[in-house]
Amino acid sequence: MGCGDDREEGKVLEEQKWDYITLSDFKSTSCWEGFSYGWLWFMAIVSIAVYGADTFTAVNLLVFNKWSSQIQPAIKFDVSKWIFAVCIILSWALCAYERFRAIRVIRRGGVAESFLDPLA
Repeated sequence: MGCGDDREEGKVLEEQKWDYITLSDFKSTSCWEGFSYGWLWFMAIVSIAVYGADTFTAVNLLVFNKWSSQIQPAIKFDVSKWIFAVCIILSWALCAYERFRAIRVIRRGGVAESFLDPLA
């Protein structure tokens, strides 16, 4: 009964799968559709940029032993660099876990689960 256990989460009935839905029936004709997709792509690019900046900061702290801000931390540098670096590494681990979970939801094929999962 661990976190990655292959337990059954309930049966997905055949009529609840994507195979029985015609997506063309749900085509949006709103003028906000283009704005919504643009916003989605914009936020995806911002997310990638934030992960890139976080990775750059972690490398600067751990590899080059360099603090990039003019403001010196209240805690000693040796301690604060590990606090920042561990938080950044944990954010990557959380990202990987979310991807793993979304892939499992998509493979199950349930419409409701796919809709409710933010990444799937």
